[in-house]
Amino acid sequence: MKIIKIVEEILKEDKNARENNSWLLYRVWRKYTRIFIPFEDFKKLPSPGSIMRSKRLIQNQENKYHEIEIQEGVTFEKPLKMRKSHKF
Repeated sequence: MKIIKIVEEILKEDKNARENNSWLLYRVWRKYTRIFIPFEDFKKLPSPGSIMRSKRLIQNQENKYHEIEIQEGVTFEKPLKMRKSHKF
């Protein structure tokens, strides 16, 4: 089942999911993975958005742990700035 269908089904049947993003996320992950974590414990977990923002901060602002380093064991080098293209 596609994620959009899962979300729609939950929103249709669960008023709490319409009003509480944490509850919606909890319900989606429970249905999608069939892993049960009590909601009180789930609420303590960082949101996916917080995790991704932290990743971007570490990789982009601190310039650490880029994919190429992990895969190839080389130091990351910032790409050269591209010259502005000419308009034809």
